Amino acid sequence: MKIACYVSDTKRDKRLFEALAKGFRKHGDTVELVSKTPALIECGVVAADLAVYVGVRTSSLRVHVAAKRQGQRTLMLDKGYFTRGSYHRFSLDYPQPSYLHRMSYDRERLTSFGITHVKQHRNIVARDVVYVESTQKYYTFHGMGDVKLYSSRVCKQLVSAVSKSRRDLRVVYRPRAAAFGTIGPTPSGTYLADPSSQSFASLLPFAYCVVIHGSNAGVEAMLAGVPVLSIGSCEVNPIHDIANQGMVNVLSLITPDEEVVMHRMAQLAWCQFDRQETASGLAWEHVRRWL
Repeated sequence: MKIACYVSDTKRDKRLFEALAKGFRKHGDTVELVSKTPALIECGVVAADLAVYVGVRTSSLRVHVAAKRQGQRTLMLDKGYFTRGSYHRFSLDYPQPSYLHRMSYDRERLTSFGITHVKQHRNIVARDVVYVESTQKYYTFHGMGDVKLYSSRVCKQLVSAVSKSRRDLRVVYRPRAAAFGTIGPTPSGTYLADPSSQSFASLLPFAYCVVIHGSNAGVEAMLAGVPVLSIGSCEVNPIHDIANQGMVNVLSLITPDEEVVMHRMAQLAWCQFDRQETASGLAWEHVRRWL
C-alpha cells in the first residue's frame, strides 16, 4: 500500500509524521511525506492508496476533499479522547471511526488511562442545559457556516424548548476560548459559561444535559453521568448512537446504562495511540484492519 502523509511545518506535526512513517513501514507499506501547501493541494493530491492528515484545519480539508475526489481512502488524526496531550485518535475515512460498533475489546487499555467506571458527578438539582460550541475550523470543515450564527440558532431552539414547559431549567452557552481573550455576544436568553474562568468539569455537577455536535465534551459528560444530546452524527460524534439525538428530545432525556458507556469507552481507547505506539507499528496494526 502507498500512503501519502501531508505534513505541516510545525515541529509537533513533523515528529508525529516521523513516528507514523516508521509505523507504516514496519508493516511493509510505502510512505511519502508531502509538504502540506495550498498550492500543491489545489493541483491535486499525490497518487496513493491512503491520504493521512491532522485535524480540521483548512489545509486538511483541502487534502480530504481532493483525496476523496480521486478515490483515495483517508486517515485523520486529532487529539485523543483520554489523556489528550499525549495521544492522537486515528479515524479512517471520517472524522470519527465509523467501525466502532464492530470493535470488541476488553477494558484493560481503558483502565490504563485511569477510567474504571462512570462517575456520577451530577447534582440532584441539576438545572443547566449546557450547549458546547466548537471552533470555527470545525464548523468550516463540516460545512456548517459561521460558528456564532450556528450557535445562535441552536441556543434559540433550546431556549424555546425549555421556556415552554421547564422553567426550572436554563440554557448555558459554553463558547470556545477566544484567541485574543474576547468572546462574541452571548446568544439571547442564555447564560455565559466563560472558559477563561470556568472549567468544563466545573459545569458538570449542575448540568441537566450537555448539547454537542461533535465535541469531545460529550465523552467527558457521559463519563460523568450527565445525559448527552447529540445534534451531530456518528461520523462526527463518537457517542452519537448511544446519546440522545435531536432537539426534540431535550426534555425527555435518557442516560445509557453504565455497561453501554464503558463498552464504548473501551472501544475508543483502542482508537488512540501515543507516539511510541505509533512508531512501533502498534497503532497501524490495530487501525489497518478496518480498511
